[in-house]
Amino acid sequence: MKNSFVLVCLKLIPAPGYNRHNHFVKDTVKSNRFIYNEDVHAVYATYQKAFESFGYEVGMRAEAVFTKRHLTNLDSFVTNNYFKLYPPVHLSYKLNESSELQLNYRYGIIKKAKEEALQFDNGL
Repeated sequence: MKNSFVLVCLKLIPAPGYNRHNHFVKDTVKSNRFIYNEDVHAVYATYQKAFESFGYEVGMRAEAVFTKRHLTNLDSFVTNNYFKLYPPVHLSYKLNESSELQLNYRYGIIKKAKEEALQFDNGL
């Protein structure tokens, strides 16, 4: 029979930016006030048609995005405005009453949540 005793002493060190009570402490030397505005205007249209066993659906999403970032302590502005088209296509072929082949294509973008995109304190 073997017994062992281990004594572990830990010194807990707060994460950078937090005090020992786990409250965020603003570092005024490294902090910035950052304001982010984004306007997204989009329209989407589709058309579908079927011929006997074959069917299709085509569409278009038009998106205009206007973003403005303002780093207030440096009075710095960054804008990113763009217009993009995203075309989806869906094709189908009915093999029999219970089976169907489908081929789909869709192009799009994955947008980060605003909280993930902001790397600065937004003053809230």
